[in-house]
Amino acid sequence: MKKIMVMCLMILIIIMLSSCKKDDFDDVIDHSDYTVTTYAKNFSATVTKSALPDFDISITDIQYNPLNQNICVTYDLSDENYVNSTHFVVMQKRTTWISVDENVITLNESQHHGQNCFYVPDSSDYRIIIGKIDLDTLVNFDGTINGTIWVDFDDPDFDSRKHVQDINIIDQTGDAPVGSIYSQIEYGFEFNDQNHILDDITVELQTMDKLILDQHFFDKDELCSLSSCQIDTDAFNHLSPYVDYQIVAKASGNDGIDDFENQVIAIKTIKTPVLSYWGNLIYASHEGLYGVIMGLNFDGDDVLVSYYYQNNNLYKYYNTTKTVQLKLVTIGDNQEIINIYDIETGFNNLHISKLELVDIKTLAIVDERDEIQYHSIPYIVFEPIIHIQSTGTSNIYSFDIDFMNESDYEKMYEQIIIEVFISQYATPVERIEILYPEQKAIILYHDFSEFEDIYLKIYINYDYFGEKRTLIKYVRINVFS
Repeated sequence: MKKIMVMCLMILIIIMLSSCKKDDFDDVIDHSDYTVTTYAKNFSATVTKSALPDFDISITDIQYNPLNQNICVTYDLSDENYVNSTHFVVMQKRTTWISVDENVITLNESQHHGQNCFYVPDSSDYRIIIGKIDLDTLVNFDGTINGTIWVDFDDPDFDSRKHVQDINIIDQTGDAPVGSIYSQIEYGFEFNDQNHILDDITVELQTMDKLILDQHFFDKDELCSLSSCQIDTDAFNHLSPYVDYQIVAKASGNDGIDDFENQVIAIKTIKTPVLSYWGNLIYASHEGLYGVIMGLNFDGDDVLVSYYYQNNNLYKYYNTTKTVQLKLVTIGDNQEIINIYDIETGFNNLHISKLELVDIKTLAIVDERDEIQYHSIPYIVFEPIIHIQSTGTSNIYSFDIDFMNESDYEKMYEQIIIEVFISQYATPVERIEILYPEQKAIILYHDFSEFEDIYLKIYINYDYFGEKRTLIKYVRINVFS
């Protein structure tokens, strides 16, 4: 219901918005209380706060970028009566109540640190207003909002500045290769610099918190043919899967009025593709935090678990200073955790006794609080038991395999080949293929009745979650048993 009311309010606000009912008691905030960040030397901004504010708020930073005609206001807001209120950040012309653009601030608690940005379309006199509507007083709502604080700004050189045109960052990211432990972003970039204002360009890979992770540098002459400029394809690699990153293009040059350096000209959010490992898709991930179980191998009485673990120790549990660490766990029939093992970052192996894996159904990488499962695989020990018995004829034997859990194992094997040896020879005297389970007999070409024993070397070729493997079993048969 509240959402419907807010939508209706937005329609009213678009029609009519008042910055405030100014009087002589409104306070012009001292410039030392906030910063102004811009390369435009003649840009000016004034912050004014209502003498009768509806909530407490302070502007901390004003950022103006003439190159992409963008202005951002950063603020700290406190409102003990936030529950029944809707807060707005609006840009409008100073000479009218009609809004040019507006944002709704959604508060989940009384304290809020925020930033809102607006596109400045022309050289008109604009202001940015922050105010609220108390939903308890809608009976007397007249379509206007009294602003609590506002920013008047002016760029007298606006119309004389030159701009880059037709800027476009293109997401060219495809699926990650099956079995890859890293994700990636591929992008293209194109723009028109017919005014020849750029010298060089930097494309940055950033987190959503604006942490710079990687950079690509380009001289404009490398990218441009006359005024048309483009990067066909480039990539940022070794990234976490299924995470939002920002591709930020920055430029240096002169816009006809002022020199600029590393100014943002374009931003695009791109999500990295999921990883597919052991048939499981890896969605659970954060920038610099995820784990992949890469394989299981058998080493005597141990199972060797191969894994990759990445942790840059930046991701923290909500509302705490504790960084999230991951563990490897074994899980039983009822989804209960049986054992917990510490893991180290990078490519590593973990030895686990087979005795500890009895009745285990799943191995998984989870966080310490078991809130998120980052990757899991079924625990499958491909060690079938082979049954071979004499039929009373020296060259025909019954053949069967106990897969222990046929639903998991039978579908894994692809081919069974048997080599037949006699003790006097080091090379096989026969090599046959069993079309199991349709064929459950070994029919030998030779008559081995003159020998006491023959030896079978059985190759079982199988698909272990995309990896081709071969299990070898040795069986000794007494010809007359």
